[in-house]
Amino acid sequence: MKYPLFLVSIILVLLLNPHSSCFADGAGRIAFVSTRDGGTEIYVMNFDGGDQRRLTHDLREKGEPAWSLDGRYLSYHGKDASGRTGIHVISVDGTSLRRLTDSNDMGAVWSPDERSMAFYSFERG
Repeated sequence: MKYPLFLVSIILVLLLNPHSSCFADGAGRIAFVSTRDGGTEIYVMNFDGGDQRRLTHDLREKGEPAWSLDGRYLSYHGKDASGRTGIHVISVDGTSLRRLTDSNDMGAVWSPDERSMAFYSFERG
């Protein structure tokens, strides 16, 4: 019975930090990060744990997946080959991967109209 503890943990995170929700709005899916395949990758699954799918495949460090409000895209931060962290967006079917920034940026959240994002950066200057 590890699912109840997992769900309680997710609910507490959402209550304490609602802008970083890992749930798709109304779709019952969860986005998460796992190293189960040897690298740090982004996955999605149904709320009940079924239909787990890996979206990214480059084995580089990633984190903080955040759903677009319409549930069609995920943003996350990820490192490139040179080790710089930037904001990426990928569709939930695993296609249409785009890198939006390359300046040591993290923590992206979508604006209500999904036309822009807020994020924090460790870039100097």
